Amino acid sequence: MKDTTNKCTPKKLSILARCRALWKRARDALNVFYGDMPDMSILNRFYSEKMYFGHKIILWDILGEIRLREKKKDYITTLPGTLSSCFAPYLLGASDINPLPLHYRCPMCKRMEFVSDKALPWDMQDKPCECGAMMHADGFDIPYEMNYSGIHVSLTVDRDFLKT
Repeated sequence: MKDTTNKCTPKKLSILARCRALWKRARDALNVFYGDMPDMSILNRFYSEKMYFGHKIILWDILGEIRLREKKKDYITTLPGTLSSCFAPYLLGASDINPLPLHYRCPMCKRMEFVSDKALPWDMQDKPCECGAMMHADGFDIPYEMNYSGIHVSLTVDRDFLKT
């Protein structure tokens, strides 16, 4: 009988290496958006998703590639269900929805400021930052728990809906 414990095939190793590379890419994007010292709540969200989703980041990357290809053809594409409310797909470019609480962020100095309004980002005007650049409104305040609520979304297309 063969001992199969702790043996990784080259295919498994390449998948693990791709996952690590994708999480690194997401972390690099986090630094681009929020700087090298982001708010602790942002880091908590990022690392909680990393711990919970792990290897599923490959799916987000594939969907992101499809989405970007379709966007070049002027098609609107979205991720199904709770996938679009996760922070990592947003960082990878697979979703336009930033699930963090509503906030302003400066693309130049990386300063950010949470907003207590219950507005949506597109309802808010950009505002000047202390560095002179314009801060952009972002965040849809989708609670972290929405991703783990146990709700399963069907990915089948409702053809009757398409006929109307």
